[in-house]
Amino acid sequence: MAAWANTEVTSFQAYDYVEFDRQSSTTLAKHTREVEKAHIRDYPLAAQLNAAGRWKKNQSGRGFDWNVQYKRGTVRGNRMVETLHSSPKQRYKIAALPDRGFYADDAISELEVLQNRSPEGIIRIIDNLVENIREDLEQVIPHVYFYDGEATGYTEYWHGFESFFATNGTINSSTQAQRAANQADICGYPYDTYAGLSTELGGLGGSAHDTVSATNCWPYRNTDAEYEAWSPLVVIANSTHSNFSGASDNFATQGDEAIRFAIVHQGRFGRKVASTTGLMDRQLWFQLKNLLDDKERIQIQRGDKQSLVALGFTDVINFDGVELTWDNAVPSNCCYGYSYNALSGRSLYSNLIQSFGPRYDFMKQKHEAVCKVGGNLRFKSPRNFWKVVATHSQT
Repeated sequence: MAAWANTEVTSFQAYDYVEFDRQSSTTLAKHTREVEKAHIRDYPLAAQLNAAGRWKKNQSGRGFDWNVQYKRGTVRGNRMVETLHSSPKQRYKIAALPDRGFYADDAISELEVLQNRSPEGIIRIIDNLVENIREDLEQVIPHVYFYDGEATGYTEYWHGFESFFATNGTINSSTQAQRAANQADICGYPYDTYAGLSTELGGLGGSAHDTVSATNCWPYRNTDAEYEAWSPLVVIANSTHSNFSGASDNFATQGDEAIRFAIVHQGRFGRKVASTTGLMDRQLWFQLKNLLDDKERIQIQRGDKQSLVALGFTDVINFDGVELTWDNAVPSNCCYGYSYNALSGRSLYSNLIQSFGPRYDFMKQKHEAVCKVGGNLRFKSPRNFWKVVATHSQT
């Protein structure tokens, strides 16, 4: 004890051996039993999907699929006198995904439980075991929403946003051809596979119809429905294209134009899937707020229980009818846009997070508990989603 005391007291200036020894022997510290949850963060996307009831529970089956009507039949003229001809039309593709699971766990030995009882137990670990594990998952799940479920290290997790946002360079703004990432272009070239279907422009067939030019390139152009039925929009904020007019070619001066470009062009697919929300990392959020400055307005439709403001998120800007804010889970230099009506989740359990335990194993002499997640996310079609990247090098 003496060696410990001598080491401890040297950390104080003007210490007194007699006083310290007496206090250490006669006076206990006041142990506050309140626990400060310094690891907790808020995540708008997770909160919004839960509030909107976008999770289906107690699901079954070996994975899941859904039908995608990706194409229209041909419409022909009719002089009202000739014989009409009919033929079968293939309009459907099947999108399919597997179920994915992940978990968190904890354990406590019998000895620790016995020693942690009564007044000596400042924090009753066994009583909080499951709650702590659940919080571990609750803080990780919002990040999984953005994972690429086919990327190395993530193949046991959900298929999140990045599962369909891969690009192969950019779309040449003059010819609409794919090319290596070029700052002169506005959009990344979609090049991924989601739920078994290609996201590449024309990957499901079809073509664009009008003449391509520097001011009439995808997504401006009129196309067959199938040409872009499964293709997400990736907008480059540092583009030097004349459509953007920032004082400098970066997000800090033209990020608002890049986001507006994404909102407008994604909106062509109809009101049911029009963007409701845009989430970005904090650095882009800081730059956007500085850019908009006194232009920001919070204009939320009354009665919208799924709006971020209604859910308690106050750092929100209403921009072109879309709620914008930041999310801790969003990858650096990215902004994602979506409609919560176009995104849902499937859980194999009765809850999103299913708890098991604590259960005592008398051979191991310890109490064990685990919380698990099983299921996957479903993005109805990648075409309903957009992403703004800060630089062309991200494509």
